[in-house]
Amino acid sequence: MTVHPVFQQFNVQQGPADPNVFHDWLGGLYPRHLIDTWPSMATEAVQPVAGEELFEWIDVLTAASEASGRFAMVELGAGWGRWGIRGALAARHRGLTDIDVRLVEAEPLHCEFARECVVLNGLSASVRLIEAAISYSGQQVPFIVSSESVIDARTNYGQWVYDGQTAVLPSGETYLGREVYRYGGHGCIYVESITLEEVLAGLDRVDLLDADLQGAEKSLVENAMEVMTAKVALAHFGTHGAEIEELMRDQFRRYGWKCRWDFSLGGVRDTPYGPTDFQDGVQAWVNPALIPSSPRIIGFS
Repeated sequence: MTVHPVFQQFNVQQGPADPNVFHDWLGGLYPRHLIDTWPSMATEAVQPVAGEELFEWIDVLTAASEASGRFAMVELGAGWGRWGIRGALAARHRGLTDIDVRLVEAEPLHCEFARECVVLNGLSASVRLIEAAISYSGQQVPFIVSSESVIDARTNYGQWVYDGQTAVLPSGETYLGREVYRYGGHGCIYVESITLEEVLAGLDRVDLLDADLQGAEKSLVENAMEVMTAKVALAHFGTHGAEIEELMRDQFRRYGWKCRWDFSLGGVRDTPYGPTDFQDGVQAWVNPALIPSSPRIIGFS
């Protein structure tokens, strides 16, 4: 398999001999209780193998390697913040000390996990958690926390903002002190919402916007293209629907962005690194207004 040259800029880091802590190849530290519920993460003790997340690794490392003086990154739908933490660690590997990473996550237990990971990696001064869902509703939003009767966020990821027409009704249940509403088999809680403009407040430039929003990327590209074009150099998205993917292509091209990756969800796609099975899709877009001439960003090498 062809290896992207950006990996050559980062050395494999040795982790602590602590059975309660997992370390990935970049030196990121994570509580073992998180990895035990996500076995595929164990492969990342060494340099990442082929798969759809390879392209996210490439974009995180490339953004950090291209940053000058300061590294800023925003992760939307952050879960426990692994990509934002990786971005901060990659920037630190490069010798950067001015690091501003913002994690946006609405699931309350995942937020607890994210805080734990930030502290474990010694990044409290560089990484900030915003507990909210991306939305342009201007109000609290129903947030799906489970498609089952039992809510268990230790093993359940992929929560999303519910924007359908079916009424959500009180269930009499609680989840981490919050009232649970249901429609069909879905359980949801109401969470605070925030716009991308609010998330990016105080930042003039963002080296990487990394988003995994379980379908809410549609609302983002419908409402936030102007602020992204003004501030974001490289945007990496997990995609969750063919219609959403086409909308994203139209929007980014309309605003003058250049495509870096575009692999549709739900199938094996040919890539520069061999055939790859994509569950979610992957799109990444470069903003020429902020990265006018870097072949390492525009191209694949």
